[in-house]
Amino acid sequence: MSKPTQLYEINTAVYLARLSRDAGRQLTLAGVPDEALDYLTARGIDAIWLMGVWQRSPRAIEIARADEQLMTEMRGVLPDMTDDDLIGSAYSIRDYHVDARFGGDAALIAFRKQLKRHGLQLILDFVPNHTALDHPWIQMHPDYYIHGSPADLAAHPESYALCDEHVIANGRDPNYPAWQDTAQVDAYSAGYRQASIDTLRSIAQLCDGVRCDMAMLMMNDIVSESWQRNDVPPTDYWSDVIAAVRQQFPDFIFMAEAYWHRESALVEQGFDYCYDKTLYDLLVEGSSTHHYLDTHPGMIEHGVHFIENHDEQRAAAVFALPEHTAAAQLIASLPGLTMWHDGQWQGYRTRIPMQLGRGPQENPDPTIVSMYDALLLDRHEC
Repeated sequence: MSKPTQLYEINTAVYLARLSRDAGRQLTLAGVPDEALDYLTARGIDAIWLMGVWQRSPRAIEIARADEQLMTEMRGVLPDMTDDDLIGSAYSIRDYHVDARFGGDAALIAFRKQLKRHGLQLILDFVPNHTALDHPWIQMHPDYYIHGSPADLAAHPESYALCDEHVIANGRDPNYPAWQDTAQVDAYSAGYRQASIDTLRSIAQLCDGVRCDMAMLMMNDIVSESWQRNDVPPTDYWSDVIAAVRQQFPDFIFMAEAYWHRESALVEQGFDYCYDKTLYDLLVEGSSTHHYLDTHPGMIEHGVHFIENHDEQRAAAVFALPEHTAAAQLIASLPGLTMWHDGQWQGYRTRIPMQLGRGPQENPDPTIVSMYDALLLDRHEC
């Protein structure tokens, strides 16, 4: 199969909840109606990113429940929220098996066969920087993680967690507070690098590629600066991991969520595509994109171009209609990979927190629906 050019991001839990509501019964990945996929292929989609499919952490649910600010945000998004709607973060992964609420691995295998019948490739998540606090590796392989001391935990309870007898650093981006429902892995650990390779080889049997969360955090220089490490290995994490996976799966797709202008370096380390956050920011600011596009042609071909995803605000809430139309037309015209987000074509405005298992019922905006139909149906027919 050739590499995809039009990717559709689906929040697995929210998507299945919506399909289940429409069907009047609980659906798993094995029950997605063919018409839902026909809708996508008619608009040129050739790959689906099924975001948040893996087993989530029970401990992460309790951490979310104790977070008053997060609970207030979620109740604002979903006023009729119940205990069952709190399912934990999609990025606090306890195990790389499909969550039972989505039908388990068997349902994903059936869904992939369905996708293939529609000519659709499948992208899944890989989270390299951290695991859940209750991931089995913490007990079985504590050397995979960055540890702290009891004094660190006492002084910085917002950045460290007690996992049985181990004090483990929470996963973090050095520019922000730690993610308190995660455990920080050690990118320099040879054992963890091999475990990443083994995990990705297992994932590669279920899909065509992975979207790698916060990929730049695993680069040697960033790890060294973030964690004050002097024991820098001779090779980068991604160079080792991607090369090893491709020995067995040469066509497997690697897509990086990447910021800080690290895209070029990540492509050199093996990635097929990297987030084009620079272009997104220019579009949101209303700045000219001509200079950027003209001076970065090589990277544009490796870019994931978007005006909405689960981390950003909804495009309909950010752009007035003329700017929305122009931005959508631009990203649809570029080489590389165009990424659309479920609900974007309907003009939905609510950004749904990762911990929620369903979203509010929103009415499509007819003007935005017509705009995207004109753009995508006409373009695909051509």
